[in-house]
Amino acid sequence: MITVFMRATNTFFHDRIVLFFLTINTFLFVVYEIFLTLNYDPDASYFIQYRAGASVDEYKSGDATDIIFFAVFAALVYALQFLLSKKIYKDQKHAAWAIMSSSTLVLTLTILATWALFKLR
Repeated sequence: MITVFMRATNTFFHDRIVLFFLTINTFLFVVYEIFLTLNYDPDASYFIQYRAGASVDEYKSGDATDIIFFAVFAALVYALQFLLSKKIYKDQKHAAWAIMSSSTLVLTLTILATWALFKLR
């Protein structure tokens, strides 16, 4: 049983596409956390939502703890993409690649949305 798990783990980390996505996602996650750390001000008020169609209250503001939830979201995306893709890699390699590539998209959009909200502050 242990040798089967070790063999599946070895093939997971030897796949070039998996390593490519792990590298990209790790880079995006680290850049995002550094970006939040450098722009974080515990005393400031932040815009956390923008609703374009609303005529009143287009911007919803929040405090610094709401920004921490953005960091927690990025950490959850990164951890879950790793765990899910590693778990299903042995049976469905292409599905694992799809999970990793979609998390790359989600992390990129998270960076862009947070950057836009910080620019509005």
